[in-house]
Amino acid sequence: MKKRFQFLSLLMSILMLLPLLAACGGNGDGAGTTEPPAEENLTEVQRFWRGVLADPTSYRIIRPAAAGPYDSRMALVLQSGIQSIASQQVRVFDDAAAPAQDKEILLGETNRAGSAYQSSQSSEGLAQDAFSIEYIGQRAIIHYGGFEGLVAAVREIFGFITEPSGKDANALFDTMIDRVQVYPGNISINNVYMDGMLFQQNKPAVLKGSGMEGFTVVAKLLNSKGEEITKSQADIGADGLWQIELAGQKGSYEKYTIRFSVMGIDAVSIKDVVFGEVWLATGQSNMAYTMLKDIEYPNIAFDDEYLRVLRVGTRSASVGGYSQTPLNDNENTNVKWFKGDDAESMGNCSAVAYYHAALLREELDMPVGILQYAVGGTPIRSWLSSETIEANPELLAHYQSKNYYITDPEKWDNTAYRQATALFNTMSCLVDDFNIAGLIWYQGEQDAGEDAGDDNK
Repeated sequence: MKKRFQFLSLLMSILMLLPLLAACGGNGDGAGTTEPPAEENLTEVQRFWRGVLADPTSYRIIRPAAAGPYDSRMALVLQSGIQSIASQQVRVFDDAAAPAQDKEILLGETNRAGSAYQSSQSSEGLAQDAFSIEYIGQRAIIHYGGFEGLVAAVREIFGFITEPSGKDANALFDTMIDRVQVYPGNISINNVYMDGMLFQQNKPAVLKGSGMEGFTVVAKLLNSKGEEITKSQADIGADGLWQIELAGQKGSYEKYTIRFSVMGIDAVSIKDVVFGEVWLATGQSNMAYTMLKDIEYPNIAFDDEYLRVLRVGTRSASVGGYSQTPLNDNENTNVKWFKGDDAESMGNCSAVAYYHAALLREELDMPVGILQYAVGGTPIRSWLSSETIEANPELLAHYQSKNYYITDPEKWDNTAYRQATALFNTMSCLVDDFNIAGLIWYQGEQDAGEDAGDDNK
């Protein structure tokens, strides 16, 4: 009894957090979101679902391969709700991609290929707002006449949901999906990709992220009119990672959107993306010297939104201090894109990098981006990747003789940035896949006082 009470409490808490806002639905008279029903008021259908979803093994949701946008988005809403109260992942498939199994919720299906269970009902003849739920063991087949019927069926399962009119449906789903952030395949993009970013012109735009193996991620590049310019896709690998290359565009002031989808369901988007010249600005303290410290900072207008900067900061001490261990994607959260019309943020831009970019903006008349990371007092070996060092046998042997390059992480020297590859592993690697036009480096005195690899110094 106690376990059931805890489950119901969790369920009600989750449901109350779902953004079923009356402003996104209803008929305008204030009706819309209702309170979850008390346990004694649950229908037979709701009692059934609260029982089966407490089972520790996963359900999965099947939508028709030729599903319309509402079918697809309702599958996502179902995934969000069920996954919140189930103890394992609930995945969304289409009927052409996944073989039948016992524990499924099927949207509008009658007979699935390879299934031993045959539906005795049909969606034909149902009114637009009508539905029926057919149970075969722990399989549920939702038959519905139209979108309103599908909404009603989902409301019947969960106990309450805002009932949108047709014109409000997109707003309702946009709100729900934006808030819960759960997509088929649980896809996400790496944190160096965000609104207001810039890619190198005429070279592939490399995009990376993570998700669940077996799903396919589709990326589309849309112009300011919403027209598709190009698209590409990639399967999520066994390591849970994916990488997509979109065809690069000519440098211009066109603002693009990159939209990612899985199984036809739009998931995440990157807005206000431009193509131009991208430069890497890195080095020691002179490159790290910011505009905020520059004597001209108060006199600069900072009104150029097409000068854009990705600033990669040092790895937070809360994630392991100066650990030399190579970072996985997104483990360094100290990254931010900002524009040249944001004076406060531009105060953190490298002064050398800013003046370099401003000059290029004037000469090239196209957007210019800076990938910026710099740390004072650092040796060049700290910025080199292991692949670079190992490709040079003489350099590798020298660093090993100096105990700078050690392959066993347990024996690494955690003194700040002294180990070979340390800063590449924690900073440079985050932008390693960006195509660039060139690099500026300033300065190198740290290596003048140390043996950097040349016997003659």
